[in-house]
Amino acid sequence: MDIHNDKIRIAIAEDEAPTRQLLQSYLESFSHIDVVASYNNGKELVDEIDQINPTAVFLDVEMPELDGLSTAAILKEKDPYIYIIYLTAHPQYAADAFQLEAVDYLIKPFTKERIEKAVGKIEKFLGLNSINSQAVKDCLVLKNNHEAYFINPADIYFIEKENKKTIVHTTNGKYTTAEPLNAIGEKLDRNFFRCHKSFIVNIKKIEKIFPIADRIYQVSFINYQNHVTMGRPKLEELYSLIVK
Repeated sequence: MDIHNDKIRIAIAEDEAPTRQLLQSYLESFSHIDVVASYNNGKELVDEIDQINPTAVFLDVEMPELDGLSTAAILKEKDPYIYIIYLTAHPQYAADAFQLEAVDYLIKPFTKERIEKAVGKIEKFLGLNSINSQAVKDCLVLKNNHEAYFINPADIYFIEKENKKTIVHTTNGKYTTAEPLNAIGEKLDRNFFRCHKSFIVNIKKIEKIFPIADRIYQVSFINYQNHVTMGRPKLEELYSLIVK
């Protein structure tokens, strides 16, 4: 996103109507902000998140049906790159909030100047991503806790699922992330193939495929000692993709 040309899309979930309306009026006073939706609970926001597609959300920590921290956890599962700003009258929730990678944490009652500061933090994160927007688009961006890895897909040998983590094997070493294998696979192009429930391989890095057991094959890579396995059906699927 180019913060100089596009508006920042923001959604609000706050169960107190006066606070919600005041926050929306503050946000709408900034020309580069577009408040795309406003809800009185987290469940409504979660139900419509795919339709409104916000850049950031302002969440009240204490809401009926689905509280702010639970809402944030669901939103982060759907979109690891969404920016979260919490609203609360109780500062003791701050530690839990920042464990869920909050951009900011606002104590009620807040002022317009404090909202402006929170918006500035969102802009800072977006600005980091727009330093070289094309380079970022060309990268596979993975998050791990408070770190972000920018990986050139051409450098990847394969990606594997290991327990609850995903490990990306590259020419520059290994990178670990909590992002699911399926989610990573959706970010990759046709050079990558899901050869096993636990492996995605870069076809361009494959050196050879050879049998090691009945209907089981080993995949080795160019200048890399680690390898993966695949079954006969997946091998046939791979061959059919190559000859198309």
